[in-house]
Amino acid sequence: THLSIDMLPKDILTKNVKLIYVCRNPRDAVVSYHNHWRVMDGFKGSFDVFFDAFVGDVCGYYSPFIKHVLGYWNQRNDPSMLFITYEDMKRDLPAVIKTVANFLEKDLSETDIPELASHLSFKNMKVNAAVNKEAVLEIRRKMNGAEKGTFMRKGET
Repeated sequence: THLSIDMLPKDILTKNVKLIYVCRNPRDAVVSYHNHWRVMDGFKGSFDVFFDAFVGDVCGYYSPFIKHVLGYWNQRNDPSMLFITYEDMKRDLPAVIKTVANFLEKDLSETDIPELASHLSFKNMKVNAAVNKEAVLEIRRKMNGAEKGTFMRKGET
């Protein structure tokens, strides 16, 4: 989900539903958000304007960003919560795959892990039309004049 923790149905938090939260460094997140707003919502303002809105907690769908992250961070020790970072995935995706499998109590073979790591790599996800939301972006361009671009840009940290 992209919902803040306080927007989740209470049963999710009280019935030990397993949640996986992926956090991204705010410096990278603001650049990614800016790209999404340009190619999905037709944002025409400068990065500086967008940055000020991000820092001011008034931009994007997931604002305020820091409060959103802290809500999950404060629950990271709950046994039904797995808090991982995009940076960890970029650094060592196979290790994160093992962590997620363990959290979900799923067994993976030694061949599953490299196959999943390849499938889930940024390089492969970027060329996947469904993951990169190509059809959605085309519709959005027609609807709101958003600029041509890709949902998944560089994937760098």
